[in-house]
Amino acid sequence: MIEGDLDQIAEGIAKTRRAGNEKYWRDLAAKVTALTADSEDSDGVQDRYWFLRTLTDVYNRYVTCFSDIKSGKFYDAWCELERIEIAAADLTTNMVYPMLRKRVAYIARTIAKWQILFPYAVLLSPEYVARRSECTICGGTNTPWTFCGHERGKLYRGKVAHRRIVEAELLGISFVTTPVQKYSVAFAKGEDKLNYGVLKFVVDRLVSPF
Repeated sequence: MIEGDLDQIAEGIAKTRRAGNEKYWRDLAAKVTALTADSEDSDGVQDRYWFLRTLTDVYNRYVTCFSDIKSGKFYDAWCELERIEIAAADLTTNMVYPMLRKRVAYIARTIAKWQILFPYAVLLSPEYVARRSECTICGGTNTPWTFCGHERGKLYRGKVAHRRIVEAELLGISFVTTPVQKYSVAFAKGEDKLNYGVLKFVVDRLVSPF
């Protein structure tokens, strides 16, 4: 029964001392993926499946991100750190398994620590007016006067509700130090000549992402 399998996996993650083992998370992701969330969701099975799938994916993507930093793919790693940060925020907001709160908090703290090591001090932030957006759950239109009923960031039957902007007016682009979208780094024209010395100093002395 998938519900029992999922709960057993969650309990195992909460109790394990191998959370710093890369192979552990890789094998666990394969185990979760092999299960199929039941279409019947009377016991929140789809939400549990989403949580464990997302958690194991976050940890495995972090391992890949660490490898990218090791190999000098700094901007690729920076963008992936942001994606992991967003996924971790979704997990925090929708804590289906409270017993795994510490695992989520750990990866969120770790991502934040890596981000401060990057030399990206100036970033771009677009300013726009969202005229119309669609719900990623139901496709309903949301405006300042209408609401589809799905709260942004909340989990519904294994899917997190977000807003897809379909009509907007661009007002401008600002140079900022703390943007909403971290991937918009303001590189100088041509080759990336930023100083990654601090980041290299740290990563060269680590043998494991954990």
